[in-house]
Parts: sequence; structure tokens; C-alpha cells
Amino acid sequence: MKQRTTLHDTGTDTKPMRLAAATLVFTLIASAVTASTQDVHSQSSEYEGSVLVEHAEFVPFGSDGFAGYLTIWNGSSSDKVIRSIEVEAFGKAELAKRVSDDVVRSMLDASVVTVPSKSELHMDIDTVFLLLNGTKAIESPKITVRFDDGSSASLQARFIADDTSLTDHHHPSPNKP
Repeated sequence: MKQRTTLHDTGTDTKPMRLAAATLVFTLIASAVTASTQDVHSQSSEYEGSVLVEHAEFVPFGSDGFAGYLTIWNGSSSDKVIRSIEVEAFGKAELAKRVSDDVVRSMLDASVVTVPSKSELHMDIDTVFLLLNGTKAIESPKITVRFDDGSSASLQARFIADDTSLTDHHHPSPNKP
């Protein structure tokens, strides 16, 4: 199991420093994997033009929240910039990224997380992930990802006990069952 760290309150106002760091960190294009000719997405007309949230899973994080991991496929012909992610009964999620032993938070509307055309964004603890405040998991909440062009994609999320139960997101080769 991967080590989890929590946010630390040092008693000093670190908001300006966190905002600057978050702006710098999150203006980079998120970890996206470009589809190749061997990828099931690029081989199927089912995915053509679609923007899909393929997985949305949340695990306990610290004593008062949840970490969320999404996989988003952008099969459209244009890049998609995420503007907000809302989880039913929790509200808006924050974007997070590990920087050394700390976790830097940023609101998505103040960040630039782009899912390039014909690419997949796969969040995990080592790239970018989401943070939700709350202590009680609910069954199958609706998660809605909103993009800067006004479009959105939704899926029922899962709350799971720990990160060992996360979906292992791999697509089969289009030539294999």
C-alpha cells in the first residue's frame, strides 16, 4: 500500500505561496496518454467524438476527506480543459498534487488541467488527484466533470476502502478479446 501524507497546518499564512505553486504546477498539461493505433479507444467508433469518465473512485484520505481518482477519455477533435468536478452530496472537488512530502491543493477553476484530443487522463496518487472534504462515504454518487466549452461528462462514482481496491485501468489490445 502506498504511503499517505496529510496536509500540515504550520500556523503561517501559506495561501499566497500555495496559490503560486498550484498555479505553476497545474498550468502544465496533466498526465495524459496519447492514444496509439494499438489502443482500443482509437480502434473503436464507439469512442469517436466522445468524452467519457471511465472510472471515478474515492478512498479515505487523512482523517477528514477522500482522495479521488478519475480516468477521462477525450475522443473529441478538440482539447478539453476541466473547469470543475462536482460530486453529489460533497460539492466541488479540489485538485491535488504531491510535491515532496506535501500535498498542494488548487481549485479547478484556477487551474489548467487539459485532456488533449484523442487522449486519456489517468489520475493517481503519483500524478494529479482529487480531494473531497467529508467523513462519510455514500453509495454511487454522481460525479460530473465540467469543461471550459460548456460540455460535461458524468458517471456514478465508487467509494472503496483503500487504494488496493482501485480499478487497474488497462485496455485490451483491439486484436485480443
